[in-house]
Amino acid sequence: MTKKREASLMPDSTDHRSSSSSSLDEDPLLSRGVSDTVQMVASIIFRVATFIFLRWIPSRPLGWPVIPMAYALYSVTWLLHDWRVRSYVSSLFKESQLRAAKQDLKQLGEQVKVEASGQHTETEEAVENEAKPNGAVVPRNMTPREAELELRPLSAWETVQTLVLGHSTRSRRVNLAYFAAHALLFLFYLDFFTSPYLYPSHLEHNLYFSRVGAIGPTSATVHVRYPYPLGPPDDYSQGGIVGLPFGKGNERAERATWGALIEEEATDGSLGGFLHDGNEVFRNPEPLRVVYREVIDVGAPSRSRRRSPSSASDDEAALPGSPASIDGRPRAAQRRWERGPLLHITAQSDWTASGTIENLWPATQYEWRLAFVHNSTFAPEPVRARRFLTWPDPRLAAEAKTRGQEADGKAFDFDSIPQDDPNHFVFGTSSCVKPDFPWAPTQFWAWSWLLRLTGFGDQTGGFATRNRVQGFDKLATNTVIGREWPALRFFLQLGDLIYADVPRWGGPTTAAYRKMYRNLFASDSFRRVYERLPVIGIYDDHEVVNNWGGKVIVEEPKEGVVLFKERESFEPANVAWKEYVGKANPTSLDDDESYYTFRYGDAAFFVWDTRKHRIPAELDDIEGKTMLGWKQRDAFIRWLGAVNSTATFKFVVSSVPFTTLWGGPLDIDSKSDSWAAYQTEREELLAVMQFVPNIIVLSGDRHEFAAVGIAPQGTREHYHPITEFSTSPLNMFYLPVRTLSQDNGLGPTGAERLYKYVPDGNVKWTELEVDTRDAVTPFVNVRLMVDGKEVYRTKVVGKGLRSPTLALGGLAKTFFELLRWRPARWF
Repeated sequence: MTKKREASLMPDSTDHRSSSSSSLDEDPLLSRGVSDTVQMVASIIFRVATFIFLRWIPSRPLGWPVIPMAYALYSVTWLLHDWRVRSYVSSLFKESQLRAAKQDLKQLGEQVKVEASGQHTETEEAVENEAKPNGAVVPRNMTPREAELELRPLSAWETVQTLVLGHSTRSRRVNLAYFAAHALLFLFYLDFFTSPYLYPSHLEHNLYFSRVGAIGPTSATVHVRYPYPLGPPDDYSQGGIVGLPFGKGNERAERATWGALIEEEATDGSLGGFLHDGNEVFRNPEPLRVVYREVIDVGAPSRSRRRSPSSASDDEAALPGSPASIDGRPRAAQRRWERGPLLHITAQSDWTASGTIENLWPATQYEWRLAFVHNSTFAPEPVRARRFLTWPDPRLAAEAKTRGQEADGKAFDFDSIPQDDPNHFVFGTSSCVKPDFPWAPTQFWAWSWLLRLTGFGDQTGGFATRNRVQGFDKLATNTVIGREWPALRFFLQLGDLIYADVPRWGGPTTAAYRKMYRNLFASDSFRRVYERLPVIGIYDDHEVVNNWGGKVIVEEPKEGVVLFKERESFEPANVAWKEYVGKANPTSLDDDESYYTFRYGDAAFFVWDTRKHRIPAELDDIEGKTMLGWKQRDAFIRWLGAVNSTATFKFVVSSVPFTTLWGGPLDIDSKSDSWAAYQTEREELLAVMQFVPNIIVLSGDRHEFAAVGIAPQGTREHYHPITEFSTSPLNMFYLPVRTLSQDNGLGPTGAERLYKYVPDGNVKWTELEVDTRDAVTPFVNVRLMVDGKEVYRTKVVGKGLRSPTLALGGLAKTFFELLRWRPARWF
């Protein structure tokens, strides 16, 4: 009888588990509802948008509000689903307790024998079960953990679905893992979104730099940033280190306050009363000056060493103990340091300044340093002397040419190009720079420092470094590192040097723009370039805000009259741009303007400002709609007349493409942000440019490369006198969607011809080798570098110019030939 009762009880103790599991799988609480669908959509949008933002296009809409809102929506729905799962597990736990209690009561009732006298006696089975309260007969209560384990395990297909769709599951452990993955991805986004503020360079006292910008045959512009050159005011009262800038270390133990220093020197009389008051020194807005001297290579036939060694002066002798033949390398002779320009450095200019060294010799090597004005000692920055090489005199270009003889040498053989040849040189060009893009997980702040500490990716431009610019790293590797002189004589940066509005805009304040420039100039990737290679350029749109123009419509046009005003954000952005870029450029043609010209040997350059003076693109393209403005346009036409017969190649620099071939169905910006929206003015310029031989247009902005032949509309077929090379980005995204075609713009009319189109690549720059040594067939070799490797090369053959009689030596030769005196050699 006992065995029969046990057989009837055992199924009851196990069936409730299977029924619980089946009821849980079928429970409507865990079915896919609206919240689960919302969670799935939010997860997909968040993950895809974050990947695009970090690795493809760091656009403002993705940075805000798409990614933060998608993550917030995912988090809310995840918490809601987690609450539902925990509530159901709790109900399952309570249900198991209730069932266990009911079963205990039932078993107890069946095991008690009731007698007529009202007394009861326990059966043997009851006594046995009482001794074993946890036996198989009595059902055991479920713990919360066991209740959760009642959920059916995820199948492989359900796991794949969850990974792809991102929705929550029955398993809370799996849900927590997925939530942690989403949170980590959001931290990646925050790292990149706030990156300018993760580096100390965004603080004004943490960035020092010094470089040479514009160079000419007889001048060089030094551009520096030197915060608190004499120390902050509080440092004076506490005792500062003499001659040491704020924020730098010093090995000298000697310390004194400025007052004590000035008093001691005045008592000694060694300065002859030059310094009187420490406060006067501190208030001096020109605390630093540039000092420079010519560098002479011992044993090399330089300009200053054409005499015999016996006639050389003492200041041209080699350094003691450093003969030229000790290891086959030339040794530099010391000359006296010359005083250069004073540097006006104040907080109002964000501690930036520039000064131009004048009266230099062409094609000559110089070195320079910074010195304190108050005591004529070297400043700690730069640590050692920097060198630069002046450009050759363009007036000698005509006399250095051959006559109808083919120039020797291979294309882009940098080592064979003399530094003093006015007719043979190489320069580079590109635009669009965004540090830390594409972003890599190895750069994440939480562990990048650990990778660098262990020696992984810690080299300049390494995968664990922050604030890196891969474009500058590759440019430095190809043209700067390991060379005595850079392979390029200068680099033209055609705009978008910063992205002030990507991924977020700090507002129309000078302080916000300055932070972006400080962040860029603090990059070791950029520093290894600008400290050795002269970089000059012009702004485009992202130095201010996307697709901006200088003129803004005040109100809707009435009766053909349109009122404009200046864009408010331009002035603060322009102040910062001039402090960090414009001060290093060649002198502008007009006051308070940014367009300028310069010349290298037999090539002339005009750099347009295509932003400040442009009329809004949405207006009708009629006569009077201008991109350059009347003043700049007039200066350009006059420049064309001046260089028409005095420079073989003329390079016109535009920050936006001159061609109209960009503008596919998915490319809206190029139709309104380039010269395609200003075709009336463009045709007026082409009407003049077509008669000036050997014009090459250089442009950027579109994050692609294109080589295009251009002619005015209505000209003969296959006639394209102007060639354009548009190159970008140097370090930014590219679009997989093709936006340029021969069928766009003026392509179908035959006025433009597409030579080459290279859209792919995050890193692009173009190198141009100008060779006018052959006066009959001058040419320019052009090659495109993508990710540091050559992918395209072409050659532009120009027309020879008649030798100008006004060249240096030409006048003298003509005059003496009239007297029938012809020396065997000139110069």
